[in-house]
Amino acid sequence: TRKQVMAYAYDNEHFGRGLAIGLGSIFKYLDEETRKQVMAYAHDNEHFGRGLAIGLGSIFKYLDEAMQWHILTLIEKGLKHTDIIGEIIALNLTSLDRKLQKEILHIAQKNDELAKGVCNGLLHIHTYIDNELMSYIKEISNKDKYFASLLSKIEGS
Repeated sequence: TRKQVMAYAYDNEHFGRGLAIGLGSIFKYLDEETRKQVMAYAHDNEHFGRGLAIGLGSIFKYLDEAMQWHILTLIEKGLKHTDIIGEIIALNLTSLDRKLQKEILHIAQKNDELAKGVCNGLLHIHTYIDNELMSYIKEISNKDKYFASLLSKIEGS
């Protein structure tokens, strides 16, 4: 039963993380009640939460716009492990539309954990960032220490 699986996931961190990665990967197909249960469990269980962040981040660019905005809303409401989801989303940031890119960066300015992750991801792909997006990042770096550090690392490389 679901209760037994979740109990096992709680006791076995590797199983829990793997299960959560899988659930994050199919999140958009889960019914609303199951999504709420998954989110609650992720909030209570460290390994499950990290796995869910990995799963959600890895499929973010493939989600429809409504689900992408839903996940951003969850982040704004305090989703745990936003550093993980932020780094994974940032690795694909250049493939997202401009409005969504800017919204992710805007939310990151208000969420230190997300900012750390986004900046780590952007550091890996900085050579692929176009001039318009880089200008926006430079603008943000004047107000945010994580983006200022990112810019310093990029300019030093």
